[in-house]
Amino acid sequence: MADYCYPGTTDSDQRMPTQEKINNGLLHSVRLDSEITSALSLDSANLPLEENLVYRGNDFALASSAVSSISEPRTFEPLSSSPTPFIEVRRARLKYSEIGLTFNNVETRMRTPARVNYYSLAIPLSGSQSVIADSGQISTQPPFARLSSAGSVYDIHRSANYVAIIASLSVAGFEHFVGDKIDFLIPPEQSFSLMLDLSGERFRLFTSTLGTLCKALGERGRETPQRDIVIARLEEALWFAFADACPELYSEYKESRQEGKTSDVAERVTSYIEDNATSDLTFSDLVEVSGVSARTLYSRFSEAYGVGPMAYLKRVRLTRCREDLLAADPDAKFVGDIAATWGFYHLSSFARDYRRRFDELPSETLKRDQ
Repeated sequence: MADYCYPGTTDSDQRMPTQEKINNGLLHSVRLDSEITSALSLDSANLPLEENLVYRGNDFALASSAVSSISEPRTFEPLSSSPTPFIEVRRARLKYSEIGLTFNNVETRMRTPARVNYYSLAIPLSGSQSVIADSGQISTQPPFARLSSAGSVYDIHRSANYVAIIASLSVAGFEHFVGDKIDFLIPPEQSFSLMLDLSGERFRLFTSTLGTLCKALGERGRETPQRDIVIARLEEALWFAFADACPELYSEYKESRQEGKTSDVAERVTSYIEDNATSDLTFSDLVEVSGVSARTLYSRFSEAYGVGPMAYLKRVRLTRCREDLLAADPDAKFVGDIAATWGFYHLSSFARDYRRRFDELPSETLKRDQ
């Protein structure tokens, strides 16, 4: 079964009344920023995720209900009555994240009634937004994007003719893609927001991957046996590329250590890691196995091994990869196949980490004389 879903319908245009058919063209009449659309490789006349339509029309309360039914609760409120308010929301759900597009033709307010459980990257293609959160106020317009952390409460004011791509990453996804770099993940003491210039060279891989993923999600008429796998790999590449491009993300977290004697906690978790290294383990999984708090687990693990549990998991996987590479026939096996077995799908990051650990490239290990 696919890890993503399509909440919209495909025949809505046929049932759409005349006024909605007129409204349907509003999005395409907006002038989009060429710099950011070019970075994302998007066609401004044919924006992605049309097949992932959640709501399109004039009822903002209905739009709020439709989005909240497939994601976390939020409300939309028009701040002007002229011209006739209109809102469109498209959204696709994947294994770890949600990718969407939003548009409103009048000034609009969006709020979340409670702290959100995801990291949200809003990438304006047209117009601007101002976010008021616990961490303060931040305003963005193309080519700048806004990243807000889990634990935030949003009060967002969007300008008229606001169009944006929204990429939201779950907390579990954040642990999966970033956990081995930070070692210890707990909600920060305060939520945070970052303003990022996506037109820069460092985000080039991320923006091009996001554009490709958006297009792939919209191609419902081109089903192939490997399509689910392709989309899953694009999602992996997307967030690994973002983690590589955004070191500011890590600076928002502080490592926390506590004094305590090493006990059987570390041994219990290491044993679990050794037995389940090919599984999609998260820090939350390891906390559950440990039977202690997140802070205590990190403290005990750090004392025993000098690194956090997620970094230890990565070490184990790299070592298993090396064992398989040494045992493999270089004429019959590819580095990528062996790396994928141990959960490494972003090959450039894998090669960098492997070389840092073993002082040689994985391809050199594979070709080594037996």
